[in-house]
Amino acid sequence: MDSKDYDLIRNQTLLFFLDHLMTKGQSRTLHDLSCQFGTKGFTREMRQIAGGSQAGLRKFLSQYPSLFTLDGDNVSVTCYVNGVVNANDPAAKYRGKRDYVTEAVDYFKGKLRQYGPETEVPIKTLLGHRSQASPEIRHISGQHMKEFKDFLARYSEVFVVKEDTVILRKEALEVPTLHSLETVEIDPAFTKQILDTLHDELAANGPTVVEHLLVVLEERLPHETLSKTFKTPQDVETFLRMHTDVFHLQSHMVFLARKPTATVESPRKKPVRSPPQIESPLPISPSKQKPLEQQSFKQRFSSVLMKTLSENACSATPRRPLYNCDPNASHIGDASVMKALKSLKVIVCVKDCRAAVDELKSLDPCVVSLDGEGINLGPNGPITLLQIGTPNGQIFIFDVMVCPEMMTEGNLAIILESEDIVKVMHDCRNDSAALHWQFGISLRNVFDTQAAHAVIQQQETGRPVFKVKSVGLNTLCKLYDAPMNPRKEQLKSLYRRDQRYWARRPLSDDMLMYAAFDVLALVPLVYTKMNQLLWEDSMELFMDLCQEQVEHFISKEDVKVKKKQRKIEVEVAELKEKLASVPEGKTVVLSNREIRLLRYIELSDSEREKLEGSQKVLKKLERLQGKNEREVWSPEDGLEEEFPSLDSACTESTSPDSSLASSTGGVLSPTHMESGSLTESMQLVDQILSNGKIPRFDKIDRIEAILAAATAGTQLSPFPHQREYPPQASFSPNMTLEQATCEDLKAFERRLTEVIACMQPAAMRWRIVLAIILSCLVWGAWWWLTDPKSIELGFWESLRHHLFFTSACIVTLILFLMGIHKRVVAPSLICNRIRQVLEDFNMHCDDNGKLILKPRPVPFGPLR
Repeated sequence: MDSKDYDLIRNQTLLFFLDHLMTKGQSRTLHDLSCQFGTKGFTREMRQIAGGSQAGLRKFLSQYPSLFTLDGDNVSVTCYVNGVVNANDPAAKYRGKRDYVTEAVDYFKGKLRQYGPETEVPIKTLLGHRSQASPEIRHISGQHMKEFKDFLARYSEVFVVKEDTVILRKEALEVPTLHSLETVEIDPAFTKQILDTLHDELAANGPTVVEHLLVVLEERLPHETLSKTFKTPQDVETFLRMHTDVFHLQSHMVFLARKPTATVESPRKKPVRSPPQIESPLPISPSKQKPLEQQSFKQRFSSVLMKTLSENACSATPRRPLYNCDPNASHIGDASVMKALKSLKVIVCVKDCRAAVDELKSLDPCVVSLDGEGINLGPNGPITLLQIGTPNGQIFIFDVMVCPEMMTEGNLAIILESEDIVKVMHDCRNDSAALHWQFGISLRNVFDTQAAHAVIQQQETGRPVFKVKSVGLNTLCKLYDAPMNPRKEQLKSLYRRDQRYWARRPLSDDMLMYAAFDVLALVPLVYTKMNQLLWEDSMELFMDLCQEQVEHFISKEDVKVKKKQRKIEVEVAELKEKLASVPEGKTVVLSNREIRLLRYIELSDSEREKLEGSQKVLKKLERLQGKNEREVWSPEDGLEEEFPSLDSACTESTSPDSSLASSTGGVLSPTHMESGSLTESMQLVDQILSNGKIPRFDKIDRIEAILAAATAGTQLSPFPHQREYPPQASFSPNMTLEQATCEDLKAFERRLTEVIACMQPAAMRWRIVLAIILSCLVWGAWWWLTDPKSIELGFWESLRHHLFFTSACIVTLILFLMGIHKRVVAPSLICNRIRQVLEDFNMHCDDNGKLILKPRPVPFGPLR
């Protein structure tokens, strides 16, 4: 939006909140005002200008103290009485008696003073500073070039205005200069007292924030003396930055660098004699080379870091630690951090890697902690840094991005794939995937603390391992009293902004400290305590979980199947216990998940009685039993087991039943191509119809399968309207038409009539339900479309006001998703299929379900 639209929408937003507060007649909370974002008339642009949240709304309203007064979370309208605002307003003492003209003159006088005395400043340049001034100053000084020039010319005692330039008079320049030369005396003893207080606080409680240090100073030092030096946390921050040799400040966190010196020095500078010059073959420019005492902490650390890396990469002499082992040179005073700094060693070449591997092989016990860092670490992200920690506190950091040959030539892969060395890791899924897909390394003998935590929780609380929530490394360290990583949250937020953070080189102190702490606490503290808490009978489960963690991104499907099987086994065991705990004669209610688990349990009669008391469970149980019966005997299985083959039916059978079955193609199984007599097919249909536990639609599906098997033989003919009959010798010479239409046809007629009769009521009921729902839908749609309010309101708002129409739409959608259209149409389709089957057997069915026999054509002459 342009500036005009912005000003208009901003004014509308201010008027909206002002009107809301005046209508209520009392103060409102920021939460109540932020709830007005969704009201009618509050547009998206207004919400964007207002900040879109409570914090943004607070910032927006605080920009207009003349309209709104903020007291904590309460907002009220600024009340003016006789030109002076309410006393609750923080700016009340200035309001009503400000001289805007003097403020404007002083503002531009200060801007000209920055250019120096007697400097001709273009008026256009000075006008550019107007945008940084307050709205009152901008209004007084004018908006355009001519108005601004007239404003400066009116105060000729301060400004000398020429054609296009302006000069600040000497008289206006002298007064602030004398004031700026005024010195402030600082008591060295008081400065040392402040340093000692801050040092004691950091040494006792560790790193803290600047605001906490200001509170400590106010509690321990005299208020009158302290108020002259420190008024805000920014003043404390400035003081800390003046003493970088003692304190290290990073993102409002203060760390202790070293203990302050005991000597009290005067703040006045004294001439320092230059040390005697040392002859050097290469001349060094004094302007570029600073003494070590004058360098900042970052410069000193960078020099030590680069020197150590160069020694590790090029020198053959024994490597020294990256950090100075002197406690006074450490930048953090915590004992665990000091331990990490003393034992940290960065390895970037094959030779040092081999030496480190030999040292790791000689450990007793053979237990190491392992972790990796990388770019989106996982199956698709490379690993750039590998950390290994030992029980004695030694930490090796392998820079595999700089020297990937360390994995093969440096024998680092031997450690990772060794079965003799226990590798303690926290959630090794991403590390294992990166090592596998990048270097072809498969981790072995892994002790995953995430898996161990899940097993321990199952032992203590009884919750299954798949229900235990995953925990972070710092949370795990807190549970087992291990040192936590102080850089965890800081580095996480930095990594979210820079995904390639772990690919930056050289490695910074924060990167090395973060990497070291990820392995420092795992061995021996966390590993020892967890290993003691694991029960002997839980070790098999723990080893399976560790292996699944390693293969999580390598063999996804196998791991998924194992987890699913374990979950089913646990849930089935819990369900069995639940059924066993219910007394006899009482009904147990199961959830949908537990009902589905019944397929894995063989229920006894007593357990079935407990379940059949619930109507919901009974329906599910019948459906489940129907599926099981379908699996136990299907039409294909029955035909395969009981019916003779087509060859035997054509050659061996001479009875009227067999002759008729042979002449009509037989009842064939679509899978095994075997046929049987029509009587046997009717027996199957009779069993289906007489079984009251099988649902109605399952009966239809099964009867359709039998009919499909009966007609499969006819579909093999290349001419669908011509039937293939056996040779004339297959017919009995004494067979008559009455003998051909025997009991088989009567049974067939009876069963098919029952099939057609059982389908008609179900279809009619569903048609009635569908007609009612569609009528409601049409009525609701007509009411919605003819309502004049629907045009004024939005689409979704109008639907919310017409709940009848909305409910009808939802119910219709649910019914169609459940397949009501299939339930209405499917019986008709099956009836048509039955009629086609009847035609294949030389019969047809009238509208009343009565079967009528048609004359059967005989290919070799008529029957007697």
